[in-house]
Amino acid sequence: MRAIESHQEHAANKIARDTRPLGIRAAEFICKPNTLIVMSGASVAAGFLFPMAVDLLFIVIGCVYIFAATRQYHLPFRMPMSSDEKDHNDPIPGTQKARKAGGISFFGNEIKSGEELWFTNDDLRTHILIFGSTGSGKTEALISIAYNSLLQGSGFIYIDGKGDNSLFAKIFSMVRSMGREDDLLLINFMTGARDVLGPQKNRLSNTMNPFSSGSSSMISQMVVSLMGDSKAGGGGDMWKGRAINFVESLMKVMVPLRDAGHILLDANSIREFFILEKLEEIVIDKVFPLSDGTKIPLKDFPPQITEGLTNYILNLPGFTAANKGEQESGVREQHGFITMQLTRVFSSLADTYGHIIRTNLAEVDIKDVVLNRRILVVLLPALEKSPDELSNLGKIIIAALKAMMAAGLGDAVEGDYRDVILRKPTNSPTPYVCIMDEYGYYAVQGFAVVPAQARSLGFSAIFAGQDLPAFQKASKEEAASICANTNVKICMKLEDPQETWEFFNKVAGETYVTNVSNFQMQANSLSINYLDSRSASVDRRARIELMDLKDQREGEAHIFFKSKIVRASMFYANPAPVARMQINHCLKVAVPATQMLLDLTRRLDKFTEVFSNSRIAVPELESREDETITVLQSTLKNVTDVQPFEREWQV
Repeated sequence: MRAIESHQEHAANKIARDTRPLGIRAAEFICKPNTLIVMSGASVAAGFLFPMAVDLLFIVIGCVYIFAATRQYHLPFRMPMSSDEKDHNDPIPGTQKARKAGGISFFGNEIKSGEELWFTNDDLRTHILIFGSTGSGKTEALISIAYNSLLQGSGFIYIDGKGDNSLFAKIFSMVRSMGREDDLLLINFMTGARDVLGPQKNRLSNTMNPFSSGSSSMISQMVVSLMGDSKAGGGGDMWKGRAINFVESLMKVMVPLRDAGHILLDANSIREFFILEKLEEIVIDKVFPLSDGTKIPLKDFPPQITEGLTNYILNLPGFTAANKGEQESGVREQHGFITMQLTRVFSSLADTYGHIIRTNLAEVDIKDVVLNRRILVVLLPALEKSPDELSNLGKIIIAALKAMMAAGLGDAVEGDYRDVILRKPTNSPTPYVCIMDEYGYYAVQGFAVVPAQARSLGFSAIFAGQDLPAFQKASKEEAASICANTNVKICMKLEDPQETWEFFNKVAGETYVTNVSNFQMQANSLSINYLDSRSASVDRRARIELMDLKDQREGEAHIFFKSKIVRASMFYANPAPVARMQINHCLKVAVPATQMLLDLTRRLDKFTEVFSNSRIAVPELESREDETITVLQSTLKNVTDVQPFEREWQV
């Protein structure tokens, strides 16, 4: 064996030397809580042994306590808000004055000192990046971070790329311990490798409709992203371009009708309008045909909504308005070439995942989830689906999330500052956490803008994965942008010695350290013992070691925040399992007509007016008792010698 063995290795901290002045090291040692406890105990013992020195010991210990109490105490990151102290690690911008402690999320403890690790609302809204290999405890750490949101009375969205139902069990247990089962929603794309047809014995998921909100352009872009890239060269790109034009034109018509309350939009209702005859009615007759035969006139809408669809129809080769309903086969063929680009997308949405998405009144509304601080769990089955299909499922969820964020940004620029800025619906003292576990499995191109925009919207995005190359599958530029826009970076047990290690090594940077120069053996000593030469040299060295990252146990991590690196033991919530879990069942309630709301408002106003006016005499109502109720009442009163259940049976 020519390689170095373990007993011949030297850890970097063993050859480093602390060259700080003695006064600084002594002050640091005295201010440690354990030092003060030992000194106090030793002083009490010395007082019993040497009673004449009690006064001197009291003065010495008093001076030590005063010295320690006047030092600026701070934790590695932030001080907890509950401490009600000044946080010298968080100065007011532009000054050196310490801000009041604002730590609200507990991440764990520093391994060596046991000091608590807290982050403020502002820190969380600068987003978090977590990498950890299999078995590092990454999922448990993410669940524990989510537990902070429940303690704050907030909520979170947890997207799991592994699709493990044990995750839902743990989150359900946490939510029940807080008494918030009514706020828990589940989008479960797992089917257990079977087709889901018709009613099921056990409910699999809540329902979701990505077409129920968002502008026409946002819905069109979501559909286009699900189409994928064309592999057929220039011809395929041409047909895809025409399909995109068709989708955008159709959405320009359907979204205004949805917003006006005339239709409920979902995947199945959209593909019903791929039929050429229905498009002809919209363009030529200026009516929107419904499935029940009702026709909605489009004359009350701006003419711009049909211009795109009119241009599409009239540009079909061979189309003639006079042949409405009887177009030549060439026209249908041209239209078929375009709609076939969309067949796979809408078949997947309306058929494969129809038990979740094929609904016009869905249970999960992302806007409701975020604004009312609900808890949403999304399970994406990595084993059941191909990488492309898994990416499409992630695109649906993330597109809905982006639509909600876009609505939160608002469109007003004029008006009072209080109305335009301060009254944004997402303004809150605590962030809304979006956890994306195994993000590399469903990485979506274009999502890198979210970390930049989400800060002002009160969102905290947490990206988690096993390695950096998985994030780069969608786009290396996107992955680099996400890594650059996350201020809190956490590395748990790491096994990738290349790109992921190089990334964290660059994040940690290098520093100057003083090392022992050499070791010498004592000349006159009989033992072969090497001692350092009592000299130190200054070297520039990396701040972290790959071996330290590899040797981390479950739940241990290196946390990088600003220029600080803390070796931490992550907070472990460890929720106890519950005996039975259940998905919430919601009722479908359609939006009432405007006239119905106006009538109801008028009646309520009239009711209030009558009862607030003391001069109006309200006649007393005659109490007419039903004969059946009288018989039941007398029977129950007479039967007193039997159990309640038997008494009800006799009645």
